[in-house]
Amino acid sequence: MKIRITDARIQKSMKGFFALIIGFYPLAFMYKDEYQIIPLKIEGVLSSLFTGVILNSGLLMALTNFGLRWKKMTIIMLILSAISSWFIFYLSSANPTSTLSNEGWYHLRQWLSFSALGFILIIMVLVGRHKNEN
Repeated sequence: MKIRITDARIQKSMKGFFALIIGFYPLAFMYKDEYQIIPLKIEGVLSSLFTGVILNSGLLMALTNFGLRWKKMTIIMLILSAISSWFIFYLSSANPTSTLSNEGWYHLRQWLSFSALGFILIIMVLVGRHKNEN
């Protein structure tokens, strides 16, 4: 069984990851200072979502024929996606959930950051190995 970038399961997981990581941008914006209440305005949420879409556009490029033809540009955007996806968990040092202890949140942040980095690295390998089917 070959796993390619055009595989439907890979495409669905990329879309899900894209939606999940974009959802973390307003959360990190809200908790950027530890336990400080920030009056969150719609402009702040929209600007953080827009920033997340731009920084993670490499994931969208990997799903299009344009991105698969221009592999170098897609790989550069995926590197930017990997960096931003890793650091999004470090922007919010506060524990946003009451169900986890601070130590548990620290370990969860570590796991999520390395998982996000690993997922994007896998996508980079798939983009690099993809052959155009023209």
